[in-house]
Formats: sequence, C-alpha cells, structure tokens
Amino acid sequence: MKYSFRIISLLCTGILVVVCSHANASIPYKIKGEVISRLPEVVEQNQTSDETDTVKAESETPIKDRSNVPVDLTNATLTISHEITNEEGEFETLVLVEEHFDGTFEYEGETIEPTEVTISLKISEDDATPKELNTVIGTGQDIHFALLDNPGPGDGFSLIGTASEVLNPENKFTVSGDLSFLGVDVDMTVASLTWNRTGDDGESQSMNGGVLVYNNDSFVIEGDTDTPQVATLYVIGSNIPGFFVTLDVVLEPKGEYTLSKLGNQKEEFVVSSDSGYHALLIDSWQQHEDYLALSENITNENERLQELIRSGASESSDSDMSDPDSAVEDTDEDSSKAADVADASDSDTNIDDEVEEVAGATPVEPAEGCEDAVVQTEVETTQLSEVVQHRALRSKIAAMEQDRENRRTQAIKEIAKSNEDPMARYLAVRLNPWERNDYSPRIAVLRELESDMDTDFVAAHITPLIENMERSALKASNDTALIAGQKVPEFTLVNYAGEDVVLFDLLAENDLVLIDFWASWCGPCIADFPELKKLHAAYADEDFEIVGVSIDSTMEDWIGGVDEHELPWVNLGEVKGWEGPVAVSYGVNAIPKGFLVDSQGCIYEKNIRPRALKEFLVDRYGMDESLEEPEVEETPDVSS
Repeated sequence: MKYSFRIISLLCTGILVVVCSHANASIPYKIKGEVISRLPEVVEQNQTSDETDTVKAESETPIKDRSNVPVDLTNATLTISHEITNEEGEFETLVLVEEHFDGTFEYEGETIEPTEVTISLKISEDDATPKELNTVIGTGQDIHFALLDNPGPGDGFSLIGTASEVLNPENKFTVSGDLSFLGVDVDMTVASLTWNRTGDDGESQSMNGGVLVYNNDSFVIEGDTDTPQVATLYVIGSNIPGFFVTLDVVLEPKGEYTLSKLGNQKEEFVVSSDSGYHALLIDSWQQHEDYLALSENITNENERLQELIRSGASESSDSDMSDPDSAVEDTDEDSSKAADVADASDSDTNIDDEVEEVAGATPVEPAEGCEDAVVQTEVETTQLSEVVQHRALRSKIAAMEQDRENRRTQAIKEIAKSNEDPMARYLAVRLNPWERNDYSPRIAVLRELESDMDTDFVAAHITPLIENMERSALKASNDTALIAGQKVPEFTLVNYAGEDVVLFDLLAENDLVLIDFWASWCGPCIADFPELKKLHAAYADEDFEIVGVSIDSTMEDWIGGVDEHELPWVNLGEVKGWEGPVAVSYGVNAIPKGFLVDSQGCIYEKNIRPRALKEFLVDRYGMDESLEEPEVEETPDVSS
C-alpha cells in the first residue's frame, strides 16, 4: 500500500511539474524592419545638349531643396520597449532593444505572455517627435515594420502584412483578406480595423489595428474582444474602388472573418464569416441570391452608364440644353419621368419611349433653303437622346441602390425587433438600420433589453448607449429649434481668469455678439481665427464682441489653446467635451458652430462663418478701412 501511494505521489508531482513548465513556457517572437523607398527612379537616357544642360542645372540644386533625396539614417535610432509595473505599483519603461537603424533590422526574443510593445524610430538625434508603432509580441505572428521613404516631407511608419493586438488568446479574433481579385496593383493599400477592448481597469479602450499591404495582396489583423461588438474595417488605396471602403464587422471571441469580393463583383467588397453573429446580422442578407443579383445588375448598369458617357452624353451637354430660368422645373420633370423608367422592368424600351416623347418622332419638312438647319436639328436631337438616356439610367441606378439599402435595413430591423437572442438584438441596434437622427426605435429596443440581459452588461453597454442616444436626440431637437428669430439659452461659464460669466449680462453690454463654439483640436476652428481677429478689432468700437466657448475635455487643453492662438475676445470654457450641458442646449454636433445674436439674445444668423459674418457686419456698420483689400494694379495688355 505504501509503495502504491509513493507511485501515485510521484505521478502527481510529475504532472504538476509538466503543467507548471507549460504555464511558464517561453513564447518565441521575431521582429524585422526595413525601408521601403517610394522615391521615383532615375531613368538614364540619351540627351540632347539642351537636355544635358538642364540636367546639369538641376544637379547643382542644393540638396536641401530636393524632395526626392533618400532619408538620411546616419543618426537614426530604433527603440523597442514596453511598460511594466514595479513593486510600488508605478509604471516603468523596460527597453528591449535600442540600436542604430541603418535600414534593415532583425531581432528574435522570447516572452512568457503576449506583451504590448512600442516600436519607436528617431531619424535624428534632435528628432522631437519619433515615429511610433504599437503591437503585441508573443502571439505567434512575426512582426514586420517599415519606414516609408516618401517623396518630400512626411515619411510613413507602418506594420507590413500583419497587425497583431492579441493580449488574451482566449478571446482572439482574426480579420484577413486577399485583394488579388481586384486584378490591380494594391501595394501601399492600408487595411485598418477599429474596435473596443476592455482594459485592466475595466474601462473601454478604442483600438486600431492598421497594416500596410505590400509585396503581397493579403493582410491579417488580429485582436481580442471579451464580448460581441460591431467594429469597422477600412480599406484605403489609390487603386481601391472609390479609394476608400468602409465595412461593418460583428466581432466576437474566436471569430474568423474574411474580406473578399461580393458575389461575382470585381469592385465590391464584403466581409463574411461562416458562423456567429456576423453570419446572422450581415451574411444572412448580403449573401442572399436576390441581394447578389441586384448588386450584379447595379454593376452592369453602371458599366452601361460609363459607356454612354464615353460615347458623348455628358453632364455638360445636359446643362447646355436647359433653360437656366427654368432649370429646377425641367429637372423635376425629367427626374419624375426617369423614376418611372427606373421602376419599369424593361428599361431599354422605356428609355427609348422617353427619348421619343421628349425629342419628337415626326420629322418636319424643312422650308426651301433651310436644309442645312435640318442637319443641325438632327444633331441636337441625337444629343437630347443621349442626355435623356443619361438621366434615366442614373435615376434607375439610384433606385436600385436604394432598393439594395432597403433590403439591408429591413433585415437588420427585423432582427432588432423580434430575434430571440438579446445579444443579436443589441448588435442589430449598433448596426443602426434607422435614419441617423431617428433615435426613438433604437432607444425602445434598448429599453426592452435592460430586463433581458446581464446586469453588468447593461451597466457597461446598454445604459451608457441609451444616455448617449437621449442626449443626441435632445441635441438634435435643440439644434432644430434654435433658428433666426429665436433666443439662445442662458448659461454661466468660467472665463480665462477663473471668474463666472453670465451670458445675458455680457450680451446686454454689446450690440452684437458672436457665440463661437470651438476646441483646441479643431482645425477648421483654428483656421477661422485670423479673420475673426480682424473683424473683432475692426468693429470693437461698434460694440461687437466674440464669446469663444471651448468644448475641450480638459482645462489644460482649453487654456493652452487660448494662449497658443492668442485669442483676444471673451474666452469661456465648458470643458466637458460634446456632452456638456451648454453644448447640448445649443445643439452643438459639429464645430465651429457660431450664433450671431443681439443684446437680447435674439439669433440673427446661425452656423455663421467669417466670410458671412464680415458681410453682415459691413452691411450693419459699414466697411472698416482695416478690412479693405489693397487695390491691385491691372497689368496692361501687351499685344503685337
């Protein structure tokens, strides 16, 4: 008995050792890097003396003025690092690699678990903004990165072929694609996936896995998600149809998704999956034979339209034959007729009927001496025929595309309203088959799901989504209500000096006030500042004031923006992003957003920009000398 007990103990110990050794097994990984030159090749050829002189002159151009000089890697430094938590619970940066980058790089290492690393490249010693990539080692995928040596400024830095962001292998998903079906060069095409991942702190993190397709028509993007969610795949490239494709992907743990062509189409993309929520919510209608047949018909009609355009029926001939004083009426009539054609089953016959109706089918005998005019009339009739076909075909295609969109929305709406799986209904709402500002049906479905889904999931996903939609609905309603002739809402916000400012107290001190919503990260807002400064200075004596309301998310960003751009007017900060009560009450869903109001808060103009503001102020107060453009002397005509 004792001997048997020893044997069993030894076996258990052995099993435990094996399990522990596997649990702590090292995971090998490889990282390689290179430079991909996108500079134009220098082609040698025989030259005339004039050409030789030109080349010689170009060769004497200072190097610093050239845009096609290869990147200088003399002092380039490559660093690969990751963050660790020390014994005090503080974050520290652990450097794995730091060495000179001469254009090629290879490194092999081991890790005990998937680890997020930062690949950083400083081109020179004084490079204040090194190029950076984030990826994960220990996923089983080799990492390949490249410095893209572009013509002129703005070299790129990208992962090549594969992007891996898998920290939890149990929740891994894979999105892959092969673009060879396009039959074109897809080098330098970018595939990018955006999704959310729950961090260690329980907060949702926005993820972006981007990869460059190069020397291979395929790509792979890996990530992980602990719950099903709707993500977005972008495909961007010069040879991609439309240059930009956006596709929904319904991700879930262990999901596998493939980008390919839609049916027999060569220029339409689709993401498909053999199972899971993506198959239910997207493949179920997108792979249906009726949907595929409709898509093929749309492609055929578009090809027919392009052939018609190439044959001479252009938009310009359409406009040339319309009376500008009755353009709207003519367009409406033609659109109505074309819509009838689009709904007909035999489009060719109907288009011919349309041409006959508009152009007339009965020839008129020309008067004596007017025979040449008949030839011209025939030409015009031919042009009219082409134009009518052009219009009718465009309208038919538009009607077919709307039919295709309706098939999508109806299928997803049905799942959102009646599917037995609460998760499927939730994901259907996230795919949003309703109109953009139609929040009521979405909120109604989510309210029902509050009692059908796990409490933690509701708190993390359903409740915030309902609150966001209700806020958006209120914002849209407020935006609609705030029009010329109505009063803006009252508010009190802190100014740059930290003092409370009551809006209507400030309005009472001025004749006109521009309430300008902006943020320090808003490019168009910043672009407006120079002209607004001119107007503010020019009409200060007329009691015209500007009140800038920042919707930045932090005080530092707001104050920093005011300082950086030296804004001379009244600066107020809500500093609560898009969700601030003032932003919501003013219907701010895009910036810059300006309201021109009087001393009583009455709206004169909404969404007013500097050019329109200048016209308004000049009309009200007259032209200020500081705003007058200098006269440009006309160059006299020189003729022989």
